[in-house]
Amino acid sequence: MALRTTRFMNVVLGVVLAGVLAFLFGLAPQQGYADDPAFLTNNPSGNNPPAGLQEDINVTFTFEGTTGEVVINNKRVQDGEAASGSGVVQGTTDSTGTNTLSIASSFGEPKMVKVVVNGTEYPVDPESDQFSTEIPGASSYTITITASGSGKVDRTIIWANVDADHSADNFDPDMLLEHGKGAIIGIYGPDGTKKQGEIDVDENGMGWATADPGDRIVFQFVPDYGYQLTQVLANGQPLEPQEATNQYTFIMPDANVHFAAQFSAVKDSLKTAASAVEAGTVDLGSNVLAGGSGQLSVENIELSEAKIEGFENAAGAYSIDHYLNINFYNVFYKGKNDADDVWSEKIEELDNEAIITIQLAEGVNGNEVVIVHNVHDGESYEIIPIESYDPATNTITFKTKSFSGYAIASKTTKAAPSSAQKTQDKTTPTKSATAKTADTNPGAPIGAVALLALLAAGFAAKASRKA
Repeated sequence: MALRTTRFMNVVLGVVLAGVLAFLFGLAPQQGYADDPAFLTNNPSGNNPPAGLQEDINVTFTFEGTTGEVVINNKRVQDGEAASGSGVVQGTTDSTGTNTLSIASSFGEPKMVKVVVNGTEYPVDPESDQFSTEIPGASSYTITITASGSGKVDRTIIWANVDADHSADNFDPDMLLEHGKGAIIGIYGPDGTKKQGEIDVDENGMGWATADPGDRIVFQFVPDYGYQLTQVLANGQPLEPQEATNQYTFIMPDANVHFAAQFSAVKDSLKTAASAVEAGTVDLGSNVLAGGSGQLSVENIELSEAKIEGFENAAGAYSIDHYLNINFYNVFYKGKNDADDVWSEKIEELDNEAIITIQLAEGVNGNEVVIVHNVHDGESYEIIPIESYDPATNTITFKTKSFSGYAIASKTTKAAPSSAQKTQDKTTPTKSATAKTADTNPGAPIGAVALLALLAAGFAAKASRKA
């Protein structure tokens, strides 16, 4: 009897022990953590569940009319600001719990006006660029953020002139325009309507404007004197030069824009296509152009008979060998390092004299020439003396501040006749030549008679003295 009682007690103790072990080691049915009274007591909002109880949540977000970043339970869905993205975060997937959603729009972007999560719209503060709320747990979220302007977003354009305040909050060295300056000439809608006029930099040297995606922006870049714009980019894309000097255009993208412009040092130059001039230089001295560089152009020129006569009369005893058209231009590169593709503005007269040095072609003796200038291609002519001559290079130097028709004249006895005079000599004899021919024959017998009369008178006188 005692043995049976012992066996019964062992069975009872085994059953009790098995139940205790099953409870301790989780063999009994487990509750969800969101339903656990202890969890709810410690986390009444259901946010940030204890480690080991977090679950993966798939998130997809889209910004309409702005960009920014989305954070759930202090973890970014996607690194960096973007217009859209997706990722995996951790949190509760139980709908009775919640996760913390935080959204921030990019700096300078339009403010948020609507946030929709899995079809549910949440109220936002339209004056703030940040948003935060609790959202019910779920295994996935589709989030849509809409900005002000009914989906049409104002984008920013920013640049800084050389005198910009480098300590300004929005200053970036990459947008600094050194050795030049920039300004917006106008902003035009897709239909051509002018939306904004000229926009220049502020008192800190910073330029800032807003435009809608698709707007056409006309920008002006003016290099300092002695420099040229050899590259200009908007967000890495080259700008299109326009017909107007120093003006470029681009279509506003759906992004903020900053300019990167490179101004390179370029000296004044002389460009020759004249047969008598091999090369040369121009020194503007105290003259300063509004920007860019100076270019002196020397070309052969064809003149009317009246102009040729005017030059020859001014040359006097000098013989004209070459007629030249010398013009001066203020040139500006078109956003690339190409001296042949430029905007040019003709300058007929400088405030002060420039120093012109030209290397004469072989056969033109620079030691025996003067420069004849037809002032403004009008009725006035002048002789310009040679300042210096280098026989080693056959180079002459002279000064002038006016640009028009010129001639190189050599030191000879008299200028050769004009082409018109040569033609006239070959076709029609002049009256004086005809008269000269007519007077030649009668002149011979008259002279002989006079000589005989004088001899006879001499003999008669001698005979009378003897008598």
